[in-house]
Amino acid sequence: MKTDSSSSQRFSQAIFSLALENNTIDTWLTNFDELEIITSNMMLISFLDKPDVAIKVKTKVIKKLFDKSISTETFNLIHLLSKRNIVHTLKSIIDHFHQLVDLNNQITRITVESAANLNVKQKTNLEEFLTQFSQGSITTEYVINNSLVGGFIAKIGDRILDASIKTRLKQLNQSLKN
Repeated sequence: MKTDSSSSQRFSQAIFSLALENNTIDTWLTNFDELEIITSNMMLISFLDKPDVAIKVKTKVIKKLFDKSISTETFNLIHLLSKRNIVHTLKSIIDHFHQLVDLNNQITRITVESAANLNVKQKTNLEEFLTQFSQGSITTEYVINNSLVGGFIAKIGDRILDASIKTRLKQLNQSLKN
């Protein structure tokens, strides 16, 4: 798996460099959206990763799926991944490419988990607070976490800001035991 991860990063870095040089980042992002047909279908990934399936057959399937909806470069990427039987790394390549685009645009993606839906004012206040953890702008995704009693947990890159009542109760319980 470590090889898959490092090869995914190399692929995405090469794609990003090419996209930056040719000013085609938006094209790649659009094409990667189209490729969800592959990344969301484990049977298709399995088929394209099979070493005993001829590359001509794989190529026909890819052409039939995407016709002219993706660029030649994106088609060549899928073709190469299927030739090497590593289409299963595509999702990781796409995810890493998105991270590189965000880094280049100084965008920090934040996932906020809360016990209930937050209203617009709560979201605005929270986003103003979370901006201090970013050097640029932020993009926030909100998720309901039924295991939380109240408060929120914000995932900011590789950092976690836990302001949940659940965690505070655990900490209080632990301090009472000591």
